[in-house]
Amino acid sequence: RFIVRSLDHLSLRIVAHSSEGIFLVPIPGSKRAIKTRGEDVICRVVERVVESSIGNVSSRPILTWSRDVMDQSSLSMRERARNLSGALIVDDSLVVKSMKAPMRQQLVVVDDVLTSGATMAAAISAISHSSLGRSSLLAGITACYSVNPLFA
Repeated sequence: RFIVRSLDHLSLRIVAHSSEGIFLVPIPGSKRAIKTRGEDVICRVVERVVESSIGNVSSRPILTWSRDVMDQSSLSMRERARNLSGALIVDDSLVVKSMKAPMRQQLVVVDDVLTSGATMAAAISAISHSSLGRSSLLAGITACYSVNPLFA
C-alpha cells in the first residue's frame, strides 16, 4: 500500500503540470521473477495506482521482452548493460490500443528497483526507438520500499 500511495501522490503532482495526463509504463518482470513471485509485481502496483488515482493517469504494459535475459544479480554494470541491450521492445499494437493520444501523453517508466540503471536504460532506449520517440518520455522512477530508511 505504501508504494501505491507514494506512486499515486507522485502521479498527481506530475498530472498537475501536464495538460494531457500521464501514462505509467511498467517494466515487465522476467519470466523467472513472475514464476518466483506468482505475479508481475510492478504491473500490479501500477494497475493499483491507476485504479486509485483521481488524476488523469493511465497505463498498460506496452514494453515486452524480445528475448530471455540472464539473472542480473551476479553481473557487473557493463555485463548488465550488454545482457539487456535490445531485450526490451515496445509493442506498438498495445500502444495504439491503450493510449488516448500517444504522441501527447507523457510517459513515466516504472521499475521495481534501480541498481545499475541497465533495465531503466533498456526501457528508455526501447521507447526512444519506437513510434513514441524520446520526446514522449517524462521520467523514470522506481517503486521500491525499504524497511531501512536512507535518511533518519
